[in-house]
Amino acid sequence: MNRIPIRIAAYLSFCILLAAQGHAQESDSVPIYIDSIKSDSKTSLSQQLVPDPLASDLDSEIKKAELLMKLKQDELQAAQSAGALVDKKMQNFETKRSEAFASHDKRRQALLDRLRDIEDEIAQNDPVGSPMGNVIQSAKNNLQSHDQAKKKLDESFDSMLLELRQDETQSRLALRQAETELEFAKLQLASVKKEADRRKKTSGTAAKKPEKDAPPEVLSDVDLAQEDLADCRMHIVGLYRAADDRSSDEVFVDVKPLDHPSVIVVSSYMEVLWRIRIAKDSDVKLVIATGYFAQDLTLTTDSKQVPVLNLSYFRQDKQPQRRGLWAYAYSWTTDEGRKMARMLYDITGLTASSFQGMESARLVQIDGVRGKLTNRQAKEPIPGLLTDAERMAEPVEFPDEADASDSPPGKVESDIDELYAAEASAKIAIRKTQDKVAEIREQLENIDTEIGDLTRQLTGSGKQDPATVDQLRQAVRKQFQLRQQEQEQRVQTAGMKLQLVEIRRMLRQRDEDTIVDRTVEAILDRRKKP
Repeated sequence: MNRIPIRIAAYLSFCILLAAQGHAQESDSVPIYIDSIKSDSKTSLSQQLVPDPLASDLDSEIKKAELLMKLKQDELQAAQSAGALVDKKMQNFETKRSEAFASHDKRRQALLDRLRDIEDEIAQNDPVGSPMGNVIQSAKNNLQSHDQAKKKLDESFDSMLLELRQDETQSRLALRQAETELEFAKLQLASVKKEADRRKKTSGTAAKKPEKDAPPEVLSDVDLAQEDLADCRMHIVGLYRAADDRSSDEVFVDVKPLDHPSVIVVSSYMEVLWRIRIAKDSDVKLVIATGYFAQDLTLTTDSKQVPVLNLSYFRQDKQPQRRGLWAYAYSWTTDEGRKMARMLYDITGLTASSFQGMESARLVQIDGVRGKLTNRQAKEPIPGLLTDAERMAEPVEFPDEADASDSPPGKVESDIDELYAAEASAKIAIRKTQDKVAEIREQLENIDTEIGDLTRQLTGSGKQDPATVDQLRQAVRKQFQLRQQEQEQRVQTAGMKLQLVEIRRMLRQRDEDTIVDRTVEAILDRRKKP
């Protein structure tokens, strides 16, 4: 009987060694495996990207985009293989753990049966106080030693499971990143090919800007006080650029008949020639143009002459204004949108009645309905203007940009619509993961309460009831699993936020050359001035 603890120790060592050997045999590092594929792909890409002096810039860009997509496909395949490897490791782990636990349970049952046989033998054949009592105590000690060995076995398997969970999380994150980067590569290739097709169609024809109508008088300081505009409503159009700014920077604004006096505001980051047509029955008191690059405009109106205030940072003569009164925005809830709302309020004393924001457009209609803002949406960007009662009276949600139903007819589709769709999808996915984290946090609170109750129950009774201890173990295990799930969701959220940042970077990347060229041109023109 005294040899049983030695056999238990040997059995425990064998189980742990068996699991560790199986784990070590499959412990190919997921990050190292993926990195090796990436390294091979990048080496192949660099070898293929040899400059071709006969190829055009676009041909080179297409080849580069195609090779980049191939690289991302290889990386995705590597991530999928790594994921399959982790799944196999997890399956083998579960099999070995089940076998070890089954063997343990079988051994424990044998020890328990032996203890009961000894107790029956003593009860039938030996009087009270017989030396056989030492034998039964030895059997109980053996059973207790076996249970302690099981506890160590649990701890060893828990440690292995934690390591596998970490590999699993890394594998999923790598797979998600590879999928996202492949989608970006596909979008980039499609964009380059579309640009090549556009250039082929327009080759041989000069991209001329249309002759401009005689512009209205553009006043540097409009002789209008805020009191003169007090009964007006302000309608804003915000763009990043014209719909086809490579061949024409025209944007047509059609002001429909309005039943109220109004101030019309047009804004764009890039250069735009605004062609504004004001209906006969529209009482427009003021037109404001603002943006970073030079804004120009023409007015067509049957009514009295309408004063125009041009607040673009760069003017047509490339000289920047000195007052710093300029802004642009194509999304109402961004920093640029809030800046523009505050600037216009300081100038006119008005909050916006409508805002139509979009990345690009060819035609915009102002009718007082499209892009209509609520009282809260109009006042929110201006500090101190929104009262607590008004804040509570309306919901918190703000539209990021004009709804599809508010989009003006004739809007030209952008060649980067896919990126905007990806941006919207990323926002939705982020909200879903955040909701999942909140759900997990609620479950964790319930588990924490359960663990506290079980702990107090064990402490108060002064005895370690096996059933209660088992419940406590299950609750702690559930707590551990929920925390792992929470961390995984947070990792997913971080990855999707990074994806959202990359999408927005790509949206701006498209106009990098134009922005740089025009800025350098403006700087050089200023230096030529005496």
